[in-house]
Amino acid sequence: MLKDIRWTVSAFGTLSKEELHDIYKVRQQVFCVEQKCIYLDIDGQDENADHLAAWCHFQREPVAYARVVKPTSIETTLSIGRVLTIPVLRGQGLGRAVLRHAMAHASAKWPKHNLRIAAQSRLVGFYQSEGFKTIGQNYLEDGLPHIDMLLSF
Repeated sequence: MLKDIRWTVSAFGTLSKEELHDIYKVRQQVFCVEQKCIYLDIDGQDENADHLAAWCHFQREPVAYARVVKPTSIETTLSIGRVLTIPVLRGQGLGRAVLRHAMAHASAKWPKHNLRIAAQSRLVGFYQSEGFKTIGQNYLEDGLPHIDMLLSF
């Protein structure tokens, strides 16, 4: 299955309206419907992000996704967010693959910047296995426990 995946990295302005629609749809399915969480998914960060998506022949929406929010003059740390894998493909290494694609993209494009993630607390071990370290304390974000994590390049 994983060999049939087509990976793309796109700046916001280069996404077609269909791609953007499909990305928003899968993000809402995972983060809002599946996790029963009401929040504004379209948060103003997408326009300042590169969008990594894994596309497969059996559905229109991406099967895995992450966004890399670019550093700014105010926020000099890169951020990876909205990391997801569709439920039917979980447990096959796709989550790790999309995270590694995002990390590789970030380190290649912005080699002198640290990488931050607001991790759901239940996923700390997963992110630690990829080199992230927890910083700060647990907090609630959109009703779910989170903790900030940092990866230094």
